[in-house]
Amino acid sequence: MASDTGLKTAATVLAIHGAADIPLEPIAEAQKRFGPDPITTSLTYALAGHFTARKEWQHVLDSLDQLSGSERTGARAFTGRSAALFRLGRAADLEALAKARLADLPDDALATASLVSACHLRGDIWGAKQIAQKRLGSGSANAQDYNTLAWDSLVLGEVDASAYDAAQRASELSKGRDASILNTHAALSAATGRTAEAKKLLLETLATRGDERLESDDWLVVGLMAEQYGLGSAARSAFDKTISTEDDPKPRANSAAAIAKSRLTKLAAPPRR
Repeated sequence: MASDTGLKTAATVLAIHGAADIPLEPIAEAQKRFGPDPITTSLTYALAGHFTARKEWQHVLDSLDQLSGSERTGARAFTGRSAALFRLGRAADLEALAKARLADLPDDALATASLVSACHLRGDIWGAKQIAQKRLGSGSANAQDYNTLAWDSLVLGEVDASAYDAAQRASELSKGRDASILNTHAALSAATGRTAEAKKLLLETLATRGDERLESDDWLVVGLMAEQYGLGSAARSAFDKTISTEDDPKPRANSAAAIAKSRLTKLAAPPRR
């Protein structure tokens, strides 16, 4: 077992400094030299966390590849790999990773969520929705499954009572503690004419996030509310902000920006006679 206190110190430094620029080569070398044991395993996760903070996704994958045994196939490593592959846009690799885990753990929530993410990367919104729907049918659905069903229904323009119910159920299961799920609930409330509820949920979203500044998903809710009030100009302005505040340079097909573009197209269309 490694007894080098430098490894413990390195792990602590990584945890404290987050994205700070610190020399990593000596740490990686020590990691390889001592091989797998509790200390180097902790260091591996600290190193992966450091690269995650720096958004160096390939390095996250390389770090986690140093794991062995049950740690290599465990939930923590899987979650890290999934996030990195998603950020790298590697849909095929993410799907393969998810299916490999599902082969050992059928109906696993983490693997199913990654499979949904792979669909989103490919622009297969219907496929993602079907996966969530299957989870609901099996009785094993969690808050994220209901959230996926609700949000992807909005993306597909299939806003109905069942989509709203899914958003509401996601909020209930997450106990109102997940800002992303609250935002979906707000969006479905607005899209189904429940504007007072949408406003309340939008404020709860901001409070849960701890930041009063509106992000892309929040502006979408504002735009959907303006539509319900018949305020075309305000809706267009909000949807424009949905697009301009999107932090992903290549927004996915299920992003708020994608929904906003669709809504702007409809607003620009001449009224039916």
